Amino acid sequence: MAYGLERGGVNIEHGQNNRIVHNVFKANKCGEHLWWDPEGDFSQKPWAKANGTASKGNLIGANEFTEDVCALHFRGPSEVTLSQNRLRNVDIPIEQDNEAKVHIIPELAPDNVEAPDYPVLGQTRPVGARAQLRTRQNIIMTQWGPWDHTSPLVRMIQDTGESVQYELRKMPGRPTVTVQGHGIEGQYAEPSRPGEPTTYTVSAMRSGVYPYRMHIKADDFNETFTGTLVSVAWNVTFFKWTEPTDPREHIDTWRRLASGQTAASMQVHRLSFPYGGGGPSGQPLLASVDMTHLGSDYFGMIAHTQLALSAGTWDFSTLSDDGIRVTVDGAPVIDNWTWHGPTRNTGELTLDRDRTVKITVEYFEINGHAVLDLEITPKSSLPSSD
Repeated sequence: MAYGLERGGVNIEHGQNNRIVHNVFKANKCGEHLWWDPEGDFSQKPWAKANGTASKGNLIGANEFTEDVCALHFRGPSEVTLSQNRLRNVDIPIEQDNEAKVHIIPELAPDNVEAPDYPVLGQTRPVGARAQLRTRQNIIMTQWGPWDHTSPLVRMIQDTGESVQYELRKMPGRPTVTVQGHGIEGQYAEPSRPGEPTTYTVSAMRSGVYPYRMHIKADDFNETFTGTLVSVAWNVTFFKWTEPTDPREHIDTWRRLASGQTAASMQVHRLSFPYGGGGPSGQPLLASVDMTHLGSDYFGMIAHTQLALSAGTWDFSTLSDDGIRVTVDGAPVIDNWTWHGPTRNTGELTLDRDRTVKITVEYFEINGHAVLDLEITPKSSLPSSD
């Protein structure tokens, strides 16, 4: 398991009295990761009131860790007992915060655990039947679950804002692709090597917002896909903030940090940053500028752009963790300037004529999980069929 801070074979947050025994962990970024972090309003939820939020009373014993980057990671105020674990070729045996209490009791023998002995019915042996599909990179998720590697599949694999790219797999014959929409063009590309998927790219021909409709036909496969391209250059600035400049209390002081010593600026074509447990330095769209100094907590972002929009109603949608504020020509469209988990917020903008508007997006992250995504779509998003 290899992404973000929550990267363990076993991950438990605010867990109590767990027994993790007689397991084998191999080649993980982290074998087991237990932690406590500030819970926000989680402590007021019914489950938390009934069970508590402390990370304590956990036992990790008689496990085998082989070729893991980190065997055990304990974070935040927590308490755990270790006994009779075996480590081989592990880079980091234990990573722990100062607040984490680890008790090592070698003589504490965890109870033996026996696997249930279930009778096997029939002759089918599905595990290993398709050996070429082993390992995680062959798990391709769709909105309905994992792809079966036999049915036709069309999925978006890249969205830069000014273009989107789809891959076409297991098509029943050579597909015919048509795309409709003003200000856009499509490009079909054959696979460069046997076994690789065909791709189709829809691109904006100039800056602006362009809905599109893409139709794909191949024998009995007949599907339509819709979307919206937002081709725009965002001027974004990231910066570090501390408690004395908390944006919920000192917004003007916080904004001035965008021109301070920790500020890092660049242009991007899309505001879509699935930080997870990381920060700006881990985002491919931001790789052109070194932002390792910002870390993964207590950072802010201010983004500006000008965008030509036609008359009508426009939908703005954000997914954020934590605070988000979107203004158009200085007027608020979305405002959720709070500490919160991943939350979808929406707003509308109605224009009585075509004009260019100034859009400002402000965002702050406190700690833990983080995400920022902005979408702008016309209320009527499908192009006509003529």
